[in-house]
Amino acid sequence: MKHLIVADDDTTIALGFKLILEGAGYRVTAVHDGQAALEAFQADPADLILTDVRMPRMDGLELVRCVRGRYAPDLPVVIVSGSVDPDEIVVNRRAPPTAVLAKPVGVSEIVRAVRDLLQSAVEMAA
Repeated sequence: MKHLIVADDDTTIALGFKLILEGAGYRVTAVHDGQAALEAFQADPADLILTDVRMPRMDGLELVRCVRGRYAPDLPVVIVSGSVDPDEIVVNRRAPPTAVLAKPVGVSEIVRAVRDLLQSAVEMAA
């Protein structure tokens, strides 16, 4: 079972994402800021991180830089934000699989993005 870390400072959204992704068959750790997500990753590495951008203690983009820089350079990431235009987030096309979604986001869109990125990661590793 693939392990996902969900980081969002809105506890309702974090819990919602957790329930959606658990329902899709994933094991999910939900946390409420980037620092807690980094600590969760260190304790139990994930196969994918789904993160908001603006959060206390450490924002989502810094979280992604830290995890990919220190632990898992090819880690797939889903960035979900209501405060940042997805077009403003530059994704290096040679970087590991990354999806950027704007809130509000639908259930099927989240599940599809996670599934597709995990599949891309498997294909890149092969």
